[in-house]
Amino acid sequence: MQFRNNNFEKGIPMFVSFWRRCILCGLCISIIILQKNPTSAMQESDSSFMEKRACWISYLDFELYLKDLNETEFREQVSSMYDIILEHQLNTVIVHVRAFGDAIYPSDYYPYATYLYSDRNSRGYDALKIMIDMAHERGIYFEAWINPYRISKDDASTASYLQTKQYESILPYTIMYQTANGETAMALDPKSEKTQALIVNGVRELLDNYAVDGIHFDDYFYVRGMDDDLSTSLKMEYVNQLIQQVYEVVHQYKNVTFGISPAGNLENARAQGADVDIWLSQDGYIDYIMPQIYWSDMYIVNEETIRMFKNRCNEWMNINMLHKPMYIGLALYRVGEKDFVDYGWSEHSRNLADQCAYLYENGCNGFALFRFEWLRKEQSEAELCALKEYIIKYRLQEQSSYTEENYHAWNHSTDEIPKCITENVEKCFPGYGSVSMFMKDYFLIYAIKYTDGTFGSWKKYSMFDNKWMSEYDPEIKIIGIPREDVKKYLIFYWQVL
Repeated sequence: MQFRNNNFEKGIPMFVSFWRRCILCGLCISIIILQKNPTSAMQESDSSFMEKRACWISYLDFELYLKDLNETEFREQVSSMYDIILEHQLNTVIVHVRAFGDAIYPSDYYPYATYLYSDRNSRGYDALKIMIDMAHERGIYFEAWINPYRISKDDASTASYLQTKQYESILPYTIMYQTANGETAMALDPKSEKTQALIVNGVRELLDNYAVDGIHFDDYFYVRGMDDDLSTSLKMEYVNQLIQQVYEVVHQYKNVTFGISPAGNLENARAQGADVDIWLSQDGYIDYIMPQIYWSDMYIVNEETIRMFKNRCNEWMNINMLHKPMYIGLALYRVGEKDFVDYGWSEHSRNLADQCAYLYENGCNGFALFRFEWLRKEQSEAELCALKEYIIKYRLQEQSSYTEENYHAWNHSTDEIPKCITENVEKCFPGYGSVSMFMKDYFLIYAIKYTDGTFGSWKKYSMFDNKWMSEYDPEIKIIGIPREDVKKYLIFYWQVL
């Protein structure tokens, strides 16, 4: 699948000048940030308190981009999706591995998902393993997103599930209910011990077989129609029994987190059985919380405009007694939406950037965008460019202590191989004797001569394949920006870590 080319101007000499021109021209520019040994980094680093810049990849995105493909097609599509994730400076994908009573991986407990394979028959490859491996190769964290109780959502998906061999075994502990539009849906009964055992076993199966970085639940607990007469306290009790068990299982595995993304309206979240006050005041339930705060700050209540986004954020921050990592779910899908009540989405094109600024300023640890499809929509471009500008200016540069002095920029045509660059070495690489770098056939090649006279081996990185062709040197971070229209001009910035 082809994506929009990013056209660069030739010969932009310095980082600040480059981004000034980018912003003025309204270009969305792809930056690849390479991390040391991404696969092992995912496994060895503790992601509990990491800054999370995430995007949900939902079953709806599978239906759009990943359904009924052969392995080659699947890999190509996943690679293209991850290109877009990195282009927008995101570092985490939250992927729907079990949206209903089925799975995108071979399971002892669940049939194959119809949003991956229409006929529930494997195409001979493990989609989940491929997605995880490809994410880790690119330095992207991968969280497995599960809807624990939901089996089906409407008449069609219910009829499909009734044809599976798993249906009869779970029938004694399922709830059949009517959705808001009158269709029949199915869910596991949260109060059943068999329900809890099935879900916990499914989580353990995932963690035994796949190198996921996290288990992620969303807000589908007691939805409308499921035991509506049950008291809120009992709903919370049954949900908490499951949450505690899942937390215990997850923490039997190294460097895997368990987080929940409840409804952003606290009252609604509690009514669905999400005992968020307990989760954020007592240990043993969750590692992080990610409330879905899907409002702008121009929301009309009683003919007055209120700051609904900030108000909701403040409510969640105020109950976070344990100071658990808090990430905010943001409504990418609403940008440009014309809503006469929540009218900020159509009035401004910096909603997401401003929301990120607020959440970071108030101690939150990151955000997630709902959902992937809107990363590709034209109506999202202005908001996403503003968000990317904010991330680069206030997050990435802040983390890398960026200054004009400790970066060196190089721009050359690959038609003429430049001489090794050694000027300004002390300015750009203090403490190093010399740094030699050149470009040949889409490969960046560099070597370091240390002040003690020793000489580092040549290292080679492929900008075409986005991967190191030799052992990665942890002392250098390369940020490369390829010109995608002709793959000819490349701009690099490098910094000693």
